[in-house]
Amino acid sequence: MSFIIDDIFFDYKDCSMLIVNTCMLDMNDLVISYHRIHLLHTIVYSSSATRHFSETELLDLLAVSRNKNRRKSITGMLLFKNQEFMQVLEGEREVIDSLFEEIKKDSGHQRVIKLIDREVEQRDFADWSMGFVNLEQAIDHDIPGYSHILNYPLTGNEFRVQPSDAQILLLSLKRTVT
Repeated sequence: MSFIIDDIFFDYKDCSMLIVNTCMLDMNDLVISYHRIHLLHTIVYSSSATRHFSETELLDLLAVSRNKNRRKSITGMLLFKNQEFMQVLEGEREVIDSLFEEIKKDSGHQRVIKLIDREVEQRDFADWSMGFVNLEQAIDHDIPGYSHILNYPLTGNEFRVQPSDAQILLLSLKRTVT
């Protein structure tokens, strides 16, 4: 006598999750076929542009990134200031890691610094395939959440020493973007 059980969820010791696709139980043996559910992952990095980016080039880059990110279920936000980038990427670990490797090899970036690399329970930028803030435009110092960290260079030592400041900056700017 045997029977099949589908869609059993397990909470695994290392905090990853498993789905049992097919579980065939027999009197003498147990066969289990499963795959991992990919937990959400986030990477925050900063980099310097290798050339000058005009406003039009930035908007073109943003359009391409948004389309690509939508297809791959990636969310996040891109900051730009003084020819430097800071970006948060959210999604499945393998997808985010692959995209980060592409970014490191991209000829438009140099001095790529990974500031944050961790699993997260939920997305902070779930509504955006890629939010964008150009920090070269005038910023009102009276906006809620304005902080001295807006004055830091995006590739500065301040963010390497205190990576959580990068997350604070991104989240505070998220509230100002419509």
